[in-house]
Amino acid sequence: MKQLKGIDISEWNTGLDYTTLSKHIDFVILREGCRQRVDNMFTTHLAAFRALKTPIVGVYHFIYALNNQQARQEAESCIRNVEKAGLPKSTVIWADLEYDTITKAAQQGVSLGALEVRLFTETFCNTVQAAGYPTGIYTNLDYWLRMYGDEILSRYPVWYAQYSKTRAKNCTIWQYGSEKLPGSPAPLDVDIWYKTDEDVSGKTIDELAHEVLAGKWGNNPERQAALAGRYEEVQKRVNEILKGQTAPAYDVDALAKDVIAGRYGNGEDRIKALGDKYEAVQKRVNELLKAKVSEPVPALSDARTRYIRQMQSWVGRKEADGSFRPIIDTYNSGLAAAVKRWGTRNVRMQYDWAWCACTVAAAAMAAGVDDVVPIEISCPYMIEEAKRAGIWVENDAYVPTPGDIIMYDWQDSGVGDNQGQADHVGMVETVSGNQMTIIEGNRNDSVSRRTIQVNSMYIRGYIVPNF
Repeated sequence: MKQLKGIDISEWNTGLDYTTLSKHIDFVILREGCRQRVDNMFTTHLAAFRALKTPIVGVYHFIYALNNQQARQEAESCIRNVEKAGLPKSTVIWADLEYDTITKAAQQGVSLGALEVRLFTETFCNTVQAAGYPTGIYTNLDYWLRMYGDEILSRYPVWYAQYSKTRAKNCTIWQYGSEKLPGSPAPLDVDIWYKTDEDVSGKTIDELAHEVLAGKWGNNPERQAALAGRYEEVQKRVNEILKGQTAPAYDVDALAKDVIAGRYGNGEDRIKALGDKYEAVQKRVNELLKAKVSEPVPALSDARTRYIRQMQSWVGRKEADGSFRPIIDTYNSGLAAAVKRWGTRNVRMQYDWAWCACTVAAAAMAAGVDDVVPIEISCPYMIEEAKRAGIWVENDAYVPTPGDIIMYDWQDSGVGDNQGQADHVGMVETVSGNQMTIIEGNRNDSVSRRTIQVNSMYIRGYIVPNF
């Protein structure tokens, strides 16, 4: 297995010196388009890299479908554009359905949840496969856990987005960050392709499990990288075969986690959806939720501990005596680096602005963890950075770890999952049972603590830095 470095680009990436850039990458993935239109730079990027013989290993299509028919039509449009471009049948066509899909649909009065995300994505991928092209799914950690789940992602190669030094999931391609490469005037998304000599997407779980037992896929970590998104399901089947078990009818743990993620609704809807599996799955749901609330706080990494201690050291700083000002100064002094690393807006913080987001960002700078904590002075923009990095958890019922960042929406109605605009932010200091303590800047014009319940009202979601 090889590890190759590449980039993925679209119409947002212009002014490239293709000759220089191509010397620093092994491959490129191009955005073909979105909806049923071609990306404005697709043909330009394609012609340039093709002339330089830089491998164009795939394209991605940003899905904006409002229904299943539109998902199929977008796939068909993408296929026509790939064929027109003369790309070979080995070109992987990636399905990309993200937060903006949900947002744009809501603006048109259409509510999309996990069931629709799964359905539209699989319809897109199935249409691509029927046309003879390999396909895969682009996702981050939040969508992996909350929208797709292992059951869906085990069926396809996964292009996984997590801007950090390590990744939480196995994948075929890892979008690990953004870098300013020679030949580009601005940072580009950068990827690692774990290239194997054989495609595993067309094989069944049983076929792959028996190949593992025959020694074909080696041992970990090589096996995990080679099997990528299918590793967990294949390894589970390997263990079953070794124990002399037949394949189970269903996975209680996987279904229970899907229930907790909201994919099977509540009450009668859940009973109907699960059928004769309901009692066993609901029992496991209750066990998992009970364990989650009572589980001990895990050992904290040195980086996470530094971040927590930095926030603790600022408790008591306030506007009244001007002691909060060094927090603002810390942020401004590190802004230039954040612009390069995160694409942070180049906006200097002022002393008379709301400073809650500035506090959690400046503490990261001071603690030396600004490579894993998004840097911004705006809560919504900080969330966007976290989403791009694959470290945003939408579920406000998530049980955090100290050092995670909590976002609030004071307009929360208390009905369903809060998806409003974030107004305030803090850092989780401690979690004990179902109670947590938060350190917040600009709380009553000072850095101070708040104690709230896990899954309480007004929680918008969490940023979970990969310390």
